[in-house]
Order: sequence, then C-alpha cells, then structure tokens
Amino acid sequence: MDGIRKSIAYIQSVLSPEAATLGGKKEKVVLMGISQGAAICHVNAAVPGEP
Repeated sequence: MDGIRKSIAYIQSVLSPEAATLGGKKEKVVLMGISQGAAICHVNAAVPGEP
C-alpha cells in the first residue's frame, strides 16, 4: 500500500498545478495510463480529497 500511496501523492502533486493553470477546473485535466498506471489513475479518482 505504501507504493500506491506514494504514487497517488505524486500524481496529485502534478495535477494540482495543472488544474491551477486551467483556472482551477480539475474536470479539464485528463489522467491516463496503461496497466499499472491505469490502475493508479482509477485509485486516484476514487480517493476523496485532492484533486
């Protein structure tokens, strides 16, 4: 679980500034991945809070 938590924290650290450049509209940010990356994207979307 620590690896997943670290991956989510990293993704959120990248997504927050990207959303800020879009006027804070997080729904305009697209997050994609293949295999493990896709799994982390789905977990990130399911985690409450940021982003």
